[in-house]
Amino acid sequence: MARKNLWLDFRVKGFHPDPKTNQPILVLEEAQGRFLLPIWIGVPEAGAIAAHLGGHTLPRPMTHDLAHALVTMLGGQVVRLDVREVIDGTFHADLVVRDASGRERIVDCRPSDGVALAVRFDARIRVSAAVMSGGAPILVEEPRPETQPIRAVAVDDWTARAQLGVALEETEPHAFGKFTA
Repeated sequence: MARKNLWLDFRVKGFHPDPKTNQPILVLEEAQGRFLLPIWIGVPEAGAIAAHLGGHTLPRPMTHDLAHALVTMLGGQVVRLDVREVIDGTFHADLVVRDASGRERIVDCRPSDGVALAVRFDARIRVSAAVMSGGAPILVEEPRPETQPIRAVAVDDWTARAQLGVALEETEPHAFGKFTA
């Protein structure tokens, strides 16, 4: 009997340069915020992902814009990206594309290209349990009670107002950021 893969949903968190090589590192964040998954990618792919997420439209289409246009014009849709495994330190992924007839087709791809297309289609990004065990994910520290976000409270909720007052008193001034009038 074949064993079924376990998957976690992720989203693009951002980019960081590798401190030694300055190569872009794509940082994926697990949907619940529990894990970060760094993936080293190329400059063109980082630019394609960042341009789309930043809402930048270039005068001429980039390769990923062209792929998006082709899939769309042919009646297709990218359904999801599955980052399935790590082999010899290299991530491998499948782009799941639904064609015009509704049939799902799987295309082997690099995660960077897959993410560049997935964000253009607002498609899911999933990471397999195998990648989580071999891809060096970073466990995000659980938030401590004193770092929980402060939420608005009703004016007539005296208990919540008292708790809000305590939370504000215990918050370090730097946590509010720097503001100028």
